[in-house]
Amino acid sequence: MTVAVVMDDNLEELQSLLSILRSTGQFEGVYGFDCPSEACRLIQERGCDILFVASEIKGMNCFVLIDSMRKIKQDIFYVIMASGEGYALEAFQKEIMHYVLKPLTPEAVSRTLEKLKKYNWRNKHS
Repeated sequence: MTVAVVMDDNLEELQSLLSILRSTGQFEGVYGFDCPSEACRLIQERGCDILFVASEIKGMNCFVLIDSMRKIKQDIFYVIMASGEGYALEAFQKEIMHYVLKPLTPEAVSRTLEKLKKYNWRNKHS
C-alpha cells in the first residue's frame, strides 16, 4: 500500500496539495492534517510512505517532527515544503529526501514524485 501524508497548517495549501496528490493516481491513500499529533497517530496506525511536511506547523519546526517520526518509522521519504530556502541546508544535512518551495504546483509535485521513484519509493514494501 502506498500512502502519502501531508502536514500543513495553511488549510488552502493543504487542500491544494491533497487534490494534486490524489489526481496522480499513484497512492492508495492520501491524508492531510493541520495538527501534527493527529498525523503522527495515523502514521503509527496505518503507516506512511511519503510525508510532505511544512517547514513550520503549529509553531513546530519540521525537523523536530521528522526526528520524532524517524524514531517511530524508519522508512518514510520526507519532503519539506517551505516558503523560502531558509531550511534547505539543514534539510540536506539531515538527509531529507526532497525540498520544495510553496505553493506547490502539479508540475512541482510531478518532479518530486519522479525524483522519489529513483529511490524506489513505490516498491520499498515489496
